Amino acid sequence: MTTTFELLVQTLIKRFKDAGLLVPQEMTQKARELFVFYALERCAIVQLDTLGRLLNAAHQIVHRWEQIDPDVGMRRLAVAAQETTRCVTGEPHKQKVLIICKGGSVQEVVGLAIDAYEICDCDLFDGQDEREGEEYFDGLSDIMKSYLRTTGWHKDLPRARREP
Repeated sequence: MTTTFELLVQTLIKRFKDAGLLVPQEMTQKARELFVFYALERCAIVQLDTLGRLLNAAHQIVHRWEQIDPDVGMRRLAVAAQETTRCVTGEPHKQKVLIICKGGSVQEVVGLAIDAYEICDCDLFDGQDEREGEEYFDGLSDIMKSYLRTTGWHKDLPRARREP
């Protein structure tokens, strides 16, 4: 049975391909999930009618510049751009790199500030003491917890931590 999350991933990848974005042909399920997360973190969501007004104003200036008063065209474009940026949804870009280890260890992370990454050692969830794995999971950031719970990694989590 396909989960809602898997259906969302499939739908987004199809739309990315239809839009002409480069999407690898062969990917594992985890790679597909990572691809979608990566793409969504770098997207802004804008209502189509608002985006349409912005593109129309820009189109008018570029293709009808001889027939339109430049001041009027620029004011229309400025209003459309302001309207579009006001309704953009999404968070300001503050990327955090999530590093997930299983069956190995990270020796070094170079080039990132200490608050720009987080490491999760999934081997700690496989230990004899389930409580130890739960405590380790509880100490992870909300971003890491959410990612682990909503991707294929949820199967590696302690049973008591698989659902939010």
